[in-house]
Amino acid sequence: MTDTATDMINSPPHYIGEGGIEAIDVLEKYDLGLHLGTAVAYLLRAGRKGSKAEDLKKARWWFKRWADADLEEPTAFEHALEWADPGNVVFAFGLSGFHGDATEAILELAVFSNGEPPAVILNMLDEAIAEAEAAS
Repeated sequence: MTDTATDMINSPPHYIGEGGIEAIDVLEKYDLGLHLGTAVAYLLRAGRKGSKAEDLKKARWWFKRWADADLEEPTAFEHALEWADPGNVVFAFGLSGFHGDATEAILELAVFSNGEPPAVILNMLDEAIAEAEAAS
């Protein structure tokens, strides 16, 4: 029998925010697809498992790959906002500064195609990485 509080397969603690919101729920509700979904997953877990700077670098890599490929994403639907506003997701995971700003911007980009340009989000991610590296 598995204790769900420490179930590293079905509900790993580094992917759970305040109030029990899970990263997988965010990814599914926003219908983020591979590139943006993986970027957001790394942003939501950054600092909760391993190196925060490393997770932020991984998020940046996935986001840049999406931006450079000019993929058909974003694919999220506005109904995702009814489930959880991007700002609420950032708050639930305790994200702040450039880290929170970049996460919120990617989620907004997924819903509204006229969000922050990818270059601005990449700059936010660079700043978040610099902050994490300076803190470690």
